[in-house]
Amino acid sequence: MLRLAPYPQTVEEKRAWLISHEAEWLSGDAYRFALVEAGALIGCADIDELASGDNEIGYWLDEPCWGRGLATEAATAVRDFAFGALGLERLTSGHAFDNPDSGHVLEKLGFRWTEDTTVWSLPRQAEIVQRRYQLERPVAVG
Repeated sequence: MLRLAPYPQTVEEKRAWLISHEAEWLSGDAYRFALVEAGALIGCADIDELASGDNEIGYWLDEPCWGRGLATEAATAVRDFAFGALGLERLTSGHAFDNPDSGHVLEKLGFRWTEDTTVWSLPRQAEIVQRRYQLERPVAVG
């Protein structure tokens, strides 16, 4: 869940939002990946809050793309990038309490629930209850 990304967005708003984060990529503060299908931007997956050590992954998809496993695929790729290329030891994430499907994505990736908290949601323009999750880097065997 990207609670600070505007939603819903026009194509131009999506493009501008992704481009606005180029400096974060270059500095290593955050990494955002466009999700593209048939040449169309359908969502985003990212990892941010690296400077604070929270190492938070998030994702969003246009509603017509829901229920096809794309969020799981994108979040898995970001998780693997974070543990592999970035060498992180721990990841966090969260989802709106009233969106349990997003929580199922996190659970499929091995995340475990840690707490519920209240946060500001830009798309909803309101405080929401957010379920928070954590995932430790798997221990290599062998």
